[in-house]
Amino acid sequence: SGEQWLTVDAPLDCIPMFVKSSSIIPRMPVMNHTGEKETYPVTFEIFPGMAGETASFVLYEDDGEDLGYLRGEYLKTPVHFTASDEGYELTIGEREGKGYRQQRPDLQDIHRVSP
Repeated sequence: SGEQWLTVDAPLDCIPMFVKSSSIIPRMPVMNHTGEKETYPVTFEIFPGMAGETASFVLYEDDGEDLGYLRGEYLKTPVHFTASDEGYELTIGEREGKGYRQQRPDLQDIHRVSP
């Protein structure tokens, strides 16, 4: 529930992360600049909620090098997650866009983190 204060231990070497139930957080490897790695995986950290709860978002990608996004050069990938009594369902939709092509063959490495 919202509207509350929490006091938690937070030593400097371990920063707590608070995540809303039924959330999906996309992660990519740490890079010094956008062109450092030609290909790389996208990892979804999934924090499932109760049965019937859903989460969705659109993963947006562009080359990060110029203003191509203003010309529509990007990719959008819809991602949807549903929790049910039978388990979990993650749907990764078709990539949409033009003018930009990421070399990564697929979105991959899905981790499920229990509440």
